[in-house]
Amino acid sequence: MLKEFKMSQRNEDNKIQPCRECSDECGEEVTNNIIGRWSINCDNPIGITIKDNNELIMTIEPNQYYVHLIKIEDKTEKNNIKYKLKQFEGVGAKEVYSEAYLNDKEVAVIKFLGGDEIEFNWLGFYNKVNKQRQYTESLISNENPIVLKKCDD
Repeated sequence: MLKEFKMSQRNEDNKIQPCRECSDECGEEVTNNIIGRWSINCDNPIGITIKDNNELIMTIEPNQYYVHLIKIEDKTEKNNIKYKLKQFEGVGAKEVYSEAYLNDKEVAVIKFLGGDEIEFNWLGFYNKVNKQRQYTESLISNENPIVLKKCDD
């Protein structure tokens, strides 16, 4: 996959280095590769959709319950992207008291594994009232963290 390589970075043998081995320029390259829909099974609508490098939408129940997350700027971890809660959407989301969960605490972390795979780690919502994490079990799978594949749609 050509997107994973930076043409400007060469090693001592004058060979192009994979992005994960080069300098600070890699972060943008990695985030561009993750835009799209990701799932355990691409035939199933449950999973995540990453839009324009900043917003992630979790499909919990299609046409019923969606969780919108927004990227937290963090330059310390190059292959990890952290997200905080932006909003809930759908009929199923009305039962969740969202005001307590709207804060700057991360709720999910994505690790770019390379190729067409990412690791999605759900941390749970952080309740700013009682200062505890809630709903820490994964909302899109029985496993946490989970490896997701990129879907072609």
